Amino acid sequence: MTRGRRWTQEEDAVLRRHYAKHGAAWCASRLPGREPQSVMSRAHTLRLRSPWRWTYDEDQIVRQHYPTGGTAACQSRLPRRSPKAIYLRASAIGLRRVRDRCVADPDALAALDGQPFSPRLLAPLRQAAGWTQTGLALRAGYSRNLVWAAEKRRRDMKVRTLLDILEALGFELILRRRT
Repeated sequence: MTRGRRWTQEEDAVLRRHYAKHGAAWCASRLPGREPQSVMSRAHTLRLRSPWRWTYDEDQIVRQHYPTGGTAACQSRLPRRSPKAIYLRASAIGLRRVRDRCVADPDALAALDGQPFSPRLLAPLRQAAGWTQTGLALRAGYSRNLVWAAEKRRRDMKVRTLLDILEALGFELILRRRT
């Protein structure tokens, strides 16, 4: 490929006609001396869309199903996407697969019931539920760093944050007057 060679009107016409349907590699194969990367760059300049661009609806499916079901849960709902494409998209939008590392211990949960609440209880509640910090963070809608900081009491928590975390664990916070 010759660097700096200007695009001709005929080459631009090929891109306008075929890029949205066939993509960069196909167009590059029809344009002698053009590589897929230069075709993508030119298509971007011409404001042409790739046929493989992720839609909002596809992103929503990945957000809803990837954390708990992985690529298999998404692939049945996204038939034109490969497992690798789903994995890469999930990574690009900041998702990770949640795999619970231990099984919930009902006796441990029962032992905590009725105790006065302290941030020190967050880690035992999470562990008794069989969740990782990442798993709890995803279920509660917060970052893993926030869950870690809350468990270590390194950060003051807003009441709403605490309520969200407890709700994700299946608990509610009951306030009552001291006697």
